[in-house]
Amino acid sequence: MKKLATLLILTIVCACNSPKESDGSSKTVFGNFAAESYAQRSEGYDYVTVSIDSINDQFASVIIDARKDKKSPTCELEVFARIV
Repeated sequence: MKKLATLLILTIVCACNSPKESDGSSKTVFGNFAAESYAQRSEGYDYVTVSIDSINDQFASVIIDARKDKKSPTCELEVFARIV
């Protein structure tokens, strides 16, 4: 029981640390990305694409598509993601 209480207190202390200030070196992750097999899609290869677009300074639109041109799509996911 003491171990659980100690772990709980340690977790709370770590979670309450003040946030670090950004040094401005964050990298942009917005854009369009594709698997290596995308270049061979005309030959019928399966592929996955990911598109990430900024909505505002807090949210981004993320679209993940699999095999969408020659064959019928196998899956598609469209979500809004919170930028952290």
